Order: sequence, then structure tokens, then C-alpha cells
Amino acid sequence: MNCVIPQRSLKTFSKVIQCLGKIGDEIYIETTQNMLIFRTINSALSTFSAFYFNLRFFDTYTVRNELANISIKTQAKACQGVFRSVLSVEKCTLHLVDGAESRLAFDLLCKLGIKKTYRLTYEECAPLQAVYSKDDCINKVLSRPRLLIDSVGNFPGNLLEITMVVGKDGIKLKSFIEDHLTNVKDIQTEVSISSSDFDEYHYNATDTLELTFCLKEFKAILSFCEVAGQQIAFFFDKAGRPILFSVRLFNQLEADFVVATLAEDSLDSQSSMSSSSSSSNPTSSTPNSSNISLPVVHSKSSSQSVQRSPPPPRSFVNDEDDTDDAPIAAPTKKARVSPQPLTASNSNSKTAQKSRPLWSKDFSESDGE
Repeated sequence: MNCVIPQRSLKTFSKVIQCLGKIGDEIYIETTQNMLIFRTINSALSTFSAFYFNLRFFDTYTVRNELANISIKTQAKACQGVFRSVLSVEKCTLHLVDGAESRLAFDLLCKLGIKKTYRLTYEECAPLQAVYSKDDCINKVLSRPRLLIDSVGNFPGNLLEITMVVGKDGIKLKSFIEDHLTNVKDIQTEVSISSSDFDEYHYNATDTLELTFCLKEFKAILSFCEVAGQQIAFFFDKAGRPILFSVRLFNQLEADFVVATLAEDSLDSQSSMSSSSSSSNPTSSTPNSSNISLPVVHSKSSSQSVQRSPPPPRSFVNDEDDTDDAPIAAPTKKARVSPQPLTASNSNSKTAQKSRPLWSKDFSESDGE
């Protein structure tokens, strides 16, 4: 693989890397004859992102036949360090270095003839994919990123999750804090946006919807869309189903973000669970089983034999026979994954103080379909 990124595309490419690093710990890179794909997923398995680079994005893009469908992964922080500043960079060449130690190389040609070379370690893996469809969502909203950025800027920086209340007349954004964790000192914020403020507003449901999801990842998505200078479209169906964000940069780049939302039955049961917990033991919280749904993520079989290292603490579950949607963890900052449903808690996260089932079947990484 060898591709040359011109100066006109360097700023956008660097923002793609920064966005991926804000969401996940690893970047999955897949090469095809007509496209270069970058993907990632966060540690809680609640946010998936994919960037599809068309041939027009590059000055040169060549892939040898034996590397046409190769898939690798590398550390996101290492890639972020390469593109921390690109003001003096005139072009970047991305290629794979063969040898005793395989490397993913970035050659940056800067002003005054200065050349910087970064060689990052990588590991071959099965492609990371998510099963989702925009056509299945009955509601669609098209907005300028600045409108949502200004609205989200009113919320405190330590807020973990946000609720989007969608109705016929518009959208209301409000703080989401679980009832049994509510403190009198917590700031409750609500921002209303009229449907006329959006470029397109198609809402076909009869009742209002409450979609609760992670604020951190939402900010990262909006930040990238603002730099791209394009409208952001989001598709949604109901609470408990994922909300899909999409942005297209002409015919050069397309980005999709799949974000899990809290199930409706979990929101309805919070008050009763909170009162029951406080009456039995004021200092403890009652575990709640909330259904957070994200499209099934699976891995296609690789055409090559892949030598794998021992699995890291966060791994994907092998389950090729069942691809139905299943509960996963609430959108918290950190969570561990196990092949069987279990509970997890994080003392640093407000949301995670209520134990929730983490995972069952949705994500898999296998060598064969």
C-alpha cells in the first residue's frame, strides 16, 4: 500500500486521526482497491466510527494485489502524535514497510526540504465492521454543526451523558443524571432548538422520543464535522436503538458514527429503583439492568493467515451464528468485556455506579465467517 496525501487534504486527515483517538484506543485500517477505511470503537463498545476515503482524497493511491484486502490495527495515540501539527507539512506519504519488523510508515515532507519519518508498529487483524442501516430509521434531521456545538457548549464539562428529547416542534437537549445520584449542587441544563432552525427536519413518530447517549463522543463528532465544514445528518428510530450520525465531504470522504442509546424501559424504571434503594439502604444503589443497543458488529474473514497475539483485556466476542441485537454496556468511559453477561462498576463514573450487563453477542472478531 502506498498513498500520498496532498497539502489540501492534510488538515482534514489530521482531524480524522484526532477524532478517532478521542473515541477509541486503536485504529483499524483496511485497504481495498478503491478505498481506504479507518475505523475505531470505544472501550465501552457504545460508539463506533468509520471513515471512508475515496481515491479523490489522495494524489496517489496504489495497492498491490496481495495487499488489496489487508486489515491492520495500530495505537490511536501514536497516530495522534504524528499529526499533532501539520502547518508546515506539504504532503504525507502513508505506506507499509516490509522486513523483519513490519511497520506502518508516515513520511512527512515539510517546508525547507525537511523530512520527518514515523514508523509505527501494527498488528494484522480481522476487519472491524458494524451492521447498521440509515434507511431503516424513520426520522432524519440535517443540521449545521455550529448550531449543535453552541447548544452543547452550555453543558458542564464533567457531564457524562446527555438526553435529546425529540418532538414535532423541535429538539430539547438536557442533562442526564440518574435519580439516585442526583445532588442538589448538580447543574441541570436544558437547551431548546426549534425545528425551523435545522436545515431539514423529518420527524414521523407520534410521541416524543428521549435519546440518552455519551456526551464525550458526541462532542468529538461535532468537532470533526465543524472542521469538515459540512452539514451533519442524524438518523434515529426509538430509544434503545442506536442513533446514526453521518457527514459527507463532497466525493472524497464519508464518515459514519453509530452511538448507542439508553433503552426506554430503563428510563421509566429509574424513579422506582431509586426510591426502593434509598428506603432499604440509603448509602447503596440497586443494580439496574438497562438495555443499551448498538448494531451488531462483526468481523469478516481474512484471506490471509493471521498470527495473533494474546487477546488484550478488551476483546471482541466470537459468535458467528447469532447476529441479533443484544444488550451492551451503558455509554460509560471505561468497561471490560466478557463473553458472558456480567456487571461492571466504575467509581469514577456516575453512570457506572448502577451495575449493568456489559455484553452478550453483538461484537465479534473471528477469522472465518
